[in-house]
Amino acid sequence: MWAVRQSPYPVPDNLQLVITAFQLNASHLFNQSGMAKLSREDVKNILEKHLFNIPECRRWNERKNGNQRPFGIVTAFGRPEPDDDFIDLDALRMNVVNSLWLEPYP
Repeated sequence: MWAVRQSPYPVPDNLQLVITAFQLNASHLFNQSGMAKLSREDVKNILEKHLFNIPECRRWNERKNGNQRPFGIVTAFGRPEPDDDFIDLDALRMNVVNSLWLEPYP
């Protein structure tokens, strides 16, 4: 959810590949029902170790046009070109963790 929301494109490149690789990398952490009791720190560590080590996921954190500027300018009147934008993996981690702990679930 957060990768799509943060992406400058409708869907991040290789999203299905990243999800599949993450499932394979982290499947041993969950029981047969896909459940695990995890702390916030556990989730941060799982994302770092099993998601952010996937090369296609790491590429989300880079601009497609190769621009290496540390900052970009976004205003209320315009957004950067999609190729000059990227998915901030630190923000992605924060959003995932906050969603798990702060959003109410039925």
